[in-house]
Amino acid sequence: MTVGGIDIGKRQFTIAAIPLGEKRPVPAVVTVSTKIKDPIGAAQMLAGRLRFYLEETSMFGALRSVWLEEPWGKQTAQVRDLSIVLGFLAAQFHSDVAVSTVSPDEWRGKLGLPRRAHQADLKAAAIQYAQAATADAETIRQFAGVDRDIFGQGARAVDWSDHEADAICMALACRQEIETLARESASR
Repeated sequence: MTVGGIDIGKRQFTIAAIPLGEKRPVPAVVTVSTKIKDPIGAAQMLAGRLRFYLEETSMFGALRSVWLEEPWGKQTAQVRDLSIVLGFLAAQFHSDVAVSTVSPDEWRGKLGLPRRAHQADLKAAAIQYAQAATADAETIRQFAGVDRDIFGQGARAVDWSDHEADAICMALACRQEIETLARESASR
C-alpha cells in the first residue's frame, strides 16, 4: 500500500507516492508540465495522465490515501482555475482511496517545517526534508509536456524541484497522519 501527495501549480502538476511501513522509502514521482490557460482543457489532460499512472504503475495503483494541496494565491482567477483542476484530479481516484485537500500550512505543520517564511526558504526546507526522509536510491521521475516527453529517466533526490519535494512532503505528512491514527486506534 502507498500514500500520495499532489502539488498543483500553474505550470506543472506533480504526484508522489511512497510505500507505507518503510523507514526511508523510495518515492515514485511524476511531473507533468502544463500551462493552465484553459482550466477545463488542462484539467482533462491532467486527469487523463493521472488515470494512466493510477492504472499502469504499481506504486500509484496501490494508493490508499492521497493529499492534494489546496490552491492558494493572491489572484482569485488563478485560484479558481487551479480549483477546477483540483476537482477533476480528485474525481479520478477510485472510491476506496481516501482523498483530502490540505493547505500548505497544514502539511508543513505536520512535518514541523516552517509555515511562514520567504518563498525560497520554504522551498529549501521542503527539499531538505524530502531528501532526509527518503532513501538515497534513484527515483522515478517522468516528464510529459509540450517541450519535453522523457519517460523513465532517473533523478537523484538532490535534483528534485521544489514542486516534487512538496508532493513528497505531502505524501510523508499523509503517511504520518495515517500511522498516528493507527497507533491511537490500536491503543484503545
